[in-house]
Amino acid sequence: MHRKFRGNCLYLSELDLHFPELTLGETLNFTARARENTLGKGSETVARTAASLFFLDGAFDTKIGNAMIRGLSGGEKKRTSIAEAFLSGAQLQCWDNSTRGLDSSTALRFIQLLRRCTDALQSTVAMSVYQASEDMYQNFDKVTLLYEGRQIYFGPVGEAAEYFVRLGFVRPSRATTADFLTSLTHPAERIVRGGFEARAPRTPAEFAEAWRTSDEARALQETIADFDREHHLWPSSRWSIGPTCSHRERLAAEFKAKTPRCVEVERHSLAPTTD
Repeated sequence: MHRKFRGNCLYLSELDLHFPELTLGETLNFTARARENTLGKGSETVARTAASLFFLDGAFDTKIGNAMIRGLSGGEKKRTSIAEAFLSGAQLQCWDNSTRGLDSSTALRFIQLLRRCTDALQSTVAMSVYQASEDMYQNFDKVTLLYEGRQIYFGPVGEAAEYFVRLGFVRPSRATTADFLTSLTHPAERIVRGGFEARAPRTPAEFAEAWRTSDEARALQETIADFDREHHLWPSSRWSIGPTCSHRERLAAEFKAKTPRCVEVERHSLAPTTD
């Protein structure tokens, strides 16, 4: 992915890493200059437009800053990261716990803003989130749940809780969907429904097997197969793509043509954390 689609994939760590000595404007200007497509506009104009879109006009000439250099606030740095991703035009974006350090209202606004960018760019965003509220959770299209490295669910956010209820687990009345899902990966927190004591999965391997053999997983595989057939995503030896169209170019074109997707990764299930 990083070798063949370097310009179409983007990873952003949980810390907003920028050059503290540069101003916000210089940072966005560099990002715009690094991309080929600026719609015929100068990089300065593109940078100012991006700053305006993310309400950063007043900080355009402010240094990014760090612990030693006075600069942007935490929220402004987050929006700067989003602006960079927006200017990059990357079709696949991976955000690693990017709500860290934000209060709940700021984190929600951050995710809503990223959701709008996803729709505007027709891009795919995968994000891991700690302690997602219900409002945050509902901004995503799909969710994947991992249990000690094993995938135990991947599908629409609105169907995840019902899937595990059918497996034999109780969803507490006051629990958010995200809290309910992450509790399933902790034996001390999950609650098994009466009559399912002998049937409900217990270990990561049992959860993974239940998911692999479920109707939801089979439907997912069929959807992926249909997409592959529709867009000819097979080895190039199986398809005649013409002498002027490389395998990389064809895949990149199909990648950009996808509908926007925003995927949440339930990070609690990966490993214990002290955060």
